[in-house]
Amino acid sequence: MKRWTIICFFFLTSCDFKFPLYKVTDLIEVPELVGDWEYPDSANENDNTTWTLTKQSEKVYHILYSYHNVQNFYIARFLRLKGQLFMDLQFADNDYKVNAIGHLIAKVSSDSSIFKVTIFNPVYLVDLAKKNKIKLAYETTYDKSSDYNTGSNYTILEPTEKLQKIIIEYMNDKNVFSDKSAMKFKRKTK
Repeated sequence: MKRWTIICFFFLTSCDFKFPLYKVTDLIEVPELVGDWEYPDSANENDNTTWTLTKQSEKVYHILYSYHNVQNFYIARFLRLKGQLFMDLQFADNDYKVNAIGHLIAKVSSDSSIFKVTIFNPVYLVDLAKKNKIKLAYETTYDKSSDYNTGSNYTILEPTEKLQKIIIEYMNDKNVFSDKSAMKFKRKTK
């Protein structure tokens, strides 16, 4: 069940960001993450959930996310804020051309054998903004075109500089970066 929740959130997320988390000068290389990673928490040994991270150009990476026979493509960029590694993702087609406006943000931790990705859940912050507890520029669109759609989609409209401040302020908040929704991959052995 956990994996389906993660997959639904990751691919059918109800929130994205109009502006990237990074400025070009913020981007870093992450050669330690290049390679093949697999999702080890499956009870089914035939489960083929993998991430393949390849370097595309200086400080730009491609991710191929495979789940059974479904493949999703992303362009990823990495940066550190207050020492914490983050990943800015954009959906891409199979030629790695961006095919959606907007960005997803993830908190990343890794060592030589584990790659942990925790997707930023800004719905909590939108709820705070609705209650006038924080200032947050966002827009709401409504789409009930499928049974999987929640109906409300949020786009955070904050520019990069303010977005970085928000991420720094909430990077340890379990309502925003929940370990319950983290995806943990292990380095794939050949």
